[in-house]
Amino acid sequence: MSQHIQAVKTAITDKDGAALTQLLSITNPQLSDFAFFTNGATFTNDLKSEFNQNRTGSKTNIANMLLWHDALAKHWQVANAVLKDQDINAAFSYQNQLLQILNRVIEQMLSENWAVKVLKGVSRELRMLAVMADEQDKKLNRIRPAVTDSGESCGEESEMRLEQATRTINRSFTICLNDRTTNTALSKKWGIYYFVNELFKIYFQLNKRGLAKSILKVISSMQVNLPSLLEYPKSDAVCHLYYWGVMLFIDQDYTKAEEKLDSALRLCYKGSEKNQELILMYLIPLKLYNKRLQATEEIWSKFPRLMVLYQDLARALKRGDLRQFDELVATRGNFFIKKFIYLLIEKIRVLCTERLIYRVYRCLDSATRIKISQFVVGFKFTGVEIDECEIEGILCNMIYGGKMKGYISREKMTLVLSNKDPFPAVAL
Repeated sequence: MSQHIQAVKTAITDKDGAALTQLLSITNPQLSDFAFFTNGATFTNDLKSEFNQNRTGSKTNIANMLLWHDALAKHWQVANAVLKDQDINAAFSYQNQLLQILNRVIEQMLSENWAVKVLKGVSRELRMLAVMADEQDKKLNRIRPAVTDSGESCGEESEMRLEQATRTINRSFTICLNDRTTNTALSKKWGIYYFVNELFKIYFQLNKRGLAKSILKVISSMQVNLPSLLEYPKSDAVCHLYYWGVMLFIDQDYTKAEEKLDSALRLCYKGSEKNQELILMYLIPLKLYNKRLQATEEIWSKFPRLMVLYQDLARALKRGDLRQFDELVATRGNFFIKKFIYLLIEKIRVLCTERLIYRVYRCLDSATRIKISQFVVGFKFTGVEIDECEIEGILCNMIYGGKMKGYISREKMTLVLSNKDPFPAVAL
């Protein structure tokens, strides 16, 4: 028991953030020994004995050591809740308090950033515990009463654990963001994007993307005072670019979204197929819409789930097979809605419709004068019911959007096409 406490104290004294992160992790292989082979009284005595030794130095150093003492005590409570009591809600509560203590420790550290690693590890596990606790409450249909700081019930339903975790992790982010250390190498700002990404993950899970966009605005306003994103760990950069790209995707800024997701894919570790698949889930339809580019056979073979999702859609688009396109979307609509992709798929459907118009034009020997009724027949021949008014609207939009050169003669209900390059931006 005392060996674990000594190891923690040694890591603090040596300023070994990696070792301390492992020691304070709920995945630590020695966590079982830490939780089971002691009791509250023994642990408290050992902790006091170890941390009361050599209490010398400045008042700040002594105060910091007392905070580390409280942090380890809280970690012991987490270990007990996880292993002895198997109480996820209690484990989350103690882990949240642990991160709050560590925030106070880090805030008082001047011109050093070694303990930011510890904040990262504890915040990641806090988010994981929050997710587990919320899922458990959802399964049990449990209504949890809100509690005051003193631990008393206030008679109202409390917020989700993820929402509680957000405030504590946001504090970690703010501490790093506001660090004024002039030595860049020792700045806590190197932790900024990690905590931003943790907040993004929570906000997306809670469906509060507005808060994620607010964080993004804060970061954008601080760009002058921050190192380049490419100087941060690749994992931080890739995750940040991914969420940034998805937010732009949802806001229908498809050009910038493709740019961010392209950058994320380039930086992504080649062996991380799961992360590559997450990025490509949005990037494939973006490239199909923005540049009419289809994924390569190499991508389809490497990511079979994406092949099932998109390959037939891309083929239907290329052929202008609107009926098959609609049938495919009908079977995947719920997934597209859940992932915020459905609106872009609807825009790609417009491209498929335009491609079908082009097919009818080619079937009529590229005639420059085509009756509107002929397009109706062409659509019906492919299994798509449509009337002349709808066809006229599609043709007008194509002309207005520069997809087709020509005009519609309302008198003769005829499309009159340019003799030179009448479909400059339709054919794939």
